[in-house]
Amino acid sequence: FDRQLSTDSWKSNDSWKAKQKGKKNKKKNKLVLDDQESSPVLGEYERQKRQRRAGRFGDDSLKSPVLKTPVVRKPVRGMLTAQNAGLVSLGDKTVDEFNPDAAIKGTCEDLEKSYFRLTSAPDPSTVRPQPVLEAALERLYSLERNYWYDSDQLKGIRQDLTVQHIYNEFTVKVYEYHARLALEAKEVGEFNGIQTRLIELYAEGLKGHEMEFLAYLIINSTVTGKTALEMLPVLKRITKDAIGDPAVKHAMAVRKAVLVNDWVAYFRLYQSAPNNNARFLELYMDKLRFKAITVCVRVLRTVVPVRDLIKTLGFDVVPEVTAEEEVIPPHDACTAWLAAHGAVLQGTGADTVVDCKSSVNTLFVPTNTAVAHGDANLTAADFLSSSFG
Repeated sequence: FDRQLSTDSWKSNDSWKAKQKGKKNKKKNKLVLDDQESSPVLGEYERQKRQRRAGRFGDDSLKSPVLKTPVVRKPVRGMLTAQNAGLVSLGDKTVDEFNPDAAIKGTCEDLEKSYFRLTSAPDPSTVRPQPVLEAALERLYSLERNYWYDSDQLKGIRQDLTVQHIYNEFTVKVYEYHARLALEAKEVGEFNGIQTRLIELYAEGLKGHEMEFLAYLIINSTVTGKTALEMLPVLKRITKDAIGDPAVKHAMAVRKAVLVNDWVAYFRLYQSAPNNNARFLELYMDKLRFKAITVCVRVLRTVVPVRDLIKTLGFDVVPEVTAEEEVIPPHDACTAWLAAHGAVLQGTGADTVVDCKSSVNTLFVPTNTAVAHGDANLTAADFLSSSFG
């Protein structure tokens, strides 16, 4: 009987402790919730959500009415393009300061106009109408090529088109020309931004060189190592008409060569590249050459003459030039490239060979040691003292 009594007391004691603990937790949760409700950081939606979560545990005083999802205003195309054109500062200003639905009609007659980021609604007297913009583009065609100047002028033309809501074939023409210049100057970031806008313009039914830029998109996505899942949106754009286009067909051949590690075919495709496809192949040439030589030394594990690697690494079809635009012989260019990437070389001249077994652990990608002020040997203290006395 005593044992049964002590057991019942133990059970009732535990039950009493559990009840007290539950009351404490409810009181604590209610205090925390009250503090959170008074917090200016939490929004109304978050406070309702937390009240509803707390109400699930049986305290009717904490239950909230039906949760209302806040209405989010969807941005329109005009609003987005207005922000991208620099019409509204994203700092202390809002998009309401500029009405994206009200197109501006420009009156400026200047052919030359630099790009400036706007912080307020543009003045019509500083915006050029389409006929003037067309004349400004023709003027750029006639000038000697200078990418930085041309890019600045083209950004100004694009901005004037955006604030006037001009979306037509001339708009596509401006963006395509700017994209080609960026690709020739190896400004991949600028090119990618322009191409994204071109995809939107093509989707609206505007005519242009869509197949040419689809080929660039396929090659760029392939050589940058996008996965099959990431490539799906790109491959979905390849219609029956697109697959017969020479540029798209060439881009798909490049994709196949990269996927099966057929480096010889990749470098051969450089010779037959239409439009500016070869520019993209050049941009990632060094990356793919390094991948090719890494595979070679790991598989061969023997001594290989440099002359046998010239074709594999594409030095016979992609000429290397000096700063003075002098073409370097393929054997010399291949030897110099292998040495710069850590390959173990033996012999000299035409008899130079690569020791593949020893090169397995010595290959590396050289880092770019260039600095903004042009002298890698100049310390920060010396630079500041020479600049500010």
